[in-house]
Amino acid sequence: MKPMKLVMSAFGSYGGIEEIDFQKVDRGLFLITGDTGAGKTTVFDAITYALFDETSGGRRDGDMMRSQFAEESTPTFVEYTFSYNGEQYMVRRNPNYRRISKRKNKEGEYTYTTELAAVELTMPDGTVFPGKGRETNEKIKEILGVDINQFTQISMIAQGDFLKLLHAPSKERKEIFARIFDTKIYWQIQNRLKEQSKDCGSRLSDNQNLIRHELAEVRCPKEELQQEWEQVSGKPETGKTEIFDSLRRMAAYFGEREKELAVREKERTAALDQVKVQLASARETNQQFDRKKETEASIRLLEQMQTELGQQLLEKTEQKKQLEQVAAERLPGLDQLLAEGRNLLPKYQLLGQRRTETEQRKKAGDQAKKELEEAIQQEQQLKQAQEELQKSQRELQPQVEQLLGIQQQEKDCRQRKDEIQELCKLESRTVQLEKELKISGKQVAYALAEFEKKSHMYERYNHIFIEEQAGILAEGLAEGSPCPVCGSTHHPRKAELSGEAVTQKQVEEAKRYREQAQEKLEHEKELFLKQKERYEGERQVVRNNCQRLFGGDFGELLSGNREENLPEALQKLLQECGSRLNELTRKREQLENKQVQYQKQGSRLEEIVQQLGQLWSKKEHLQSRAYEANLAYEKAAQSLKELQETLTYSSREALEQNLKQLAREKQKLEEGQKSLLEMLQTLRQQTARDEGSLEEQKKNLELLKTALEGKQPVDVSEFEQKEQELISQQEAATELRVSLLSGRDRISRSRRNLEKLYAEREELKAEYEMVDTLSRTANGGLRQQARLDLQTYVQRRYFKHIIGEANRRLIKMSGGRFILQCRELEQLARQGEAGLDLDVYDMVTDQVRDVKTLSGGESFLAALSMALGMADVIQKNAGKVHLDTMFIDEGFGSLDDEARGKAIQILQELAGDTRLVGIISHVTELKEQMDRKLVIIKGDKGSHAVWQMEN
Repeated sequence: MKPMKLVMSAFGSYGGIEEIDFQKVDRGLFLITGDTGAGKTTVFDAITYALFDETSGGRRDGDMMRSQFAEESTPTFVEYTFSYNGEQYMVRRNPNYRRISKRKNKEGEYTYTTELAAVELTMPDGTVFPGKGRETNEKIKEILGVDINQFTQISMIAQGDFLKLLHAPSKERKEIFARIFDTKIYWQIQNRLKEQSKDCGSRLSDNQNLIRHELAEVRCPKEELQQEWEQVSGKPETGKTEIFDSLRRMAAYFGEREKELAVREKERTAALDQVKVQLASARETNQQFDRKKETEASIRLLEQMQTELGQQLLEKTEQKKQLEQVAAERLPGLDQLLAEGRNLLPKYQLLGQRRTETEQRKKAGDQAKKELEEAIQQEQQLKQAQEELQKSQRELQPQVEQLLGIQQQEKDCRQRKDEIQELCKLESRTVQLEKELKISGKQVAYALAEFEKKSHMYERYNHIFIEEQAGILAEGLAEGSPCPVCGSTHHPRKAELSGEAVTQKQVEEAKRYREQAQEKLEHEKELFLKQKERYEGERQVVRNNCQRLFGGDFGELLSGNREENLPEALQKLLQECGSRLNELTRKREQLENKQVQYQKQGSRLEEIVQQLGQLWSKKEHLQSRAYEANLAYEKAAQSLKELQETLTYSSREALEQNLKQLAREKQKLEEGQKSLLEMLQTLRQQTARDEGSLEEQKKNLELLKTALEGKQPVDVSEFEQKEQELISQQEAATELRVSLLSGRDRISRSRRNLEKLYAEREELKAEYEMVDTLSRTANGGLRQQARLDLQTYVQRRYFKHIIGEANRRLIKMSGGRFILQCRELEQLARQGEAGLDLDVYDMVTDQVRDVKTLSGGESFLAALSMALGMADVIQKNAGKVHLDTMFIDEGFGSLDDEARGKAIQILQELAGDTRLVGIISHVTELKEQMDRKLVIIKGDKGSHAVWQMEN
């Protein structure tokens, strides 16, 4: 990459638009010089900002680079044109910054707005790259082949970055190389190995805990075997064989006990079966005797029940006859009374409706009367509020009318303030024109002095030349030859040439210098007259405006020598106008509040008038409704009274109660008849069933007597006791057998689990040993070794390449005295991060020492060599990128003449015939030594850049 043109607008120390044409120095070495703070480093910042949206030192971003010298209307941007691989690109970028808006707001004033950051990349074919900001930045990186970190190490080496790399400890140098050479992948490998080691160690620990848990769960009922187990299970790491032998012995013990229990269980089962058969036979005999007794008792009970049922049947038959007689006498009268009562029910229902209607009519009348009273009260309140608002409006009317006058005064005052502000700007511009006029006057005086000097020199040279013409003629005269002037052949006193003789060429040159000086004088006079005319015109405009705005009193300030008081007087008037405007604004806001209050009251009055109209209509409606409701109530009350006089019962409830009583009496008679019929039918059915059961029981009794003939009841308690004893023994044996089976299964399960866990343990141990060794190796954790991790190991390769390239220059610059060395592994520290430590070998003393022991000038030469070496290595490892330009910021002031000469020679060799190397410095010797310079000149309105070329 080579720079072609850089344009900076309102950027850094450059207040206006500044253009630097780098094609004037397309190769070789050149100097960027100027006063401190003039803006030398800003040239670096502008190029780096245009390419990467960052400045060269990384300490200032684009948002901070808006120039303090810039006028409000001047935009802030950087436009950088460069060539790469024979093709031309142009980047234009601007940051976020505040500027004056292009349009006025509603008040007619210009306000501030924010110009958003933007970037535009023009490709070699003239088209603009279509991507947004992020895509454009990535495209620029793709074109150059490097990022900001690599670029600032290859092409833009900022002030102070030399010693940063030279004196950085191993840890910081590691971070620098990680960014530049992108070695993060190795750091990720280290971390991944560390995590894998930690995970593997955790899984191995979990396996050990599972083995201990499995061993703790094993139990054996035999005391000697349990004691043996407690001894061997306490060593899970070393007693694997003893653990499995003890488990086999426990399993064998459980097997022997199970065989013994099986034999005993078979014997108990046979004895229990025999006892159960005997017990079942005895129980069957006893049950037959019990059934015989039960049958005899059942026969006696059935005979007794037959007698009782016959007596009940006679009694119920007599009751039926009596109830039928009562019903025949009572039921016809009950039916007649029920019919008469049901005919009265509709009248009582109508009575309830009329009562409800009467109450509703009364409530409606009361409600209408209440609403009418409320409407009258509301009418009084509204009339009172109306009177109060009308009184308040009469009081506010004068203040509201005063508002128009205040608004006009405020408008006039604001206009006057704007005119004074414009006059202040015009006066400031006039003062600036006066300064420029004075400078122009000085330029005229300087040109006049130069013209007089050149004119005097020409006249002197011409006079000497004329006087020396006699000497020139006399040189060719010989005795006896005629003189071309007087014709004499005798020459006693020939004219001689003086020591101040001049040639005709010198006279002509002096004449040409005088003419040039005269032309310059005329030019400066013309400029001076134009500026004077402009100044006087601007000053007259100021006078006229002052006279127009402030009249004769203020015009006195402009007479005589008192014009220097004008800015102060204008500021004073501007402050007075501002104070007056503030006072008027405050008063206007107060009156506007009164106006708003007046308008609100007016709106409220309109609402009250409207509400009063609605209220009057409502009163008429309520009066009519109250009259109609009262009339309807009187009519309903009269109708209710007439209906009540026709009814015999006191209320509908009394009638309904009597009807219910009659209905219950009728239902009771009917139900009594029905119940007696059902009871008689039930008694007859029960008598028939009992007769059949009695015959069946007698037959069963005869059969039982035949079966028990010759037998006696048996005592079964002895058989039951023996059965219970055998069952208890069998249950205890079953429980023991289940316990033995559970113990044997637990032993087998524990053995299988332990075999699996021990197998996993061996695999985990092998994996952990391998991964942990790799992790400690990659992370520099090996014992008795330097803490050299994988990333640092890879970076040492880059570091040694950088040192090798650096030493090629350092040997020449140091006169063959110093070379840099990467500290050997055996000399690295055992604590902290190491591996990128830098030493220097002194060939004179044959000693190796820390690079920090170098003097200031030696450190600069070493740092410059390191920077150049790093640039070589980065370009080789960045896909053979071609950045054919390098800028170096300061550092040469610490060198003596010899070292500075060697450093310049190295940089000239580096530049060769194709590369461009720029040096920023204000060292006087460099200014004298280098014939191509970009001079940065600091001014009152910002800095300017000027090329100075010397042949």
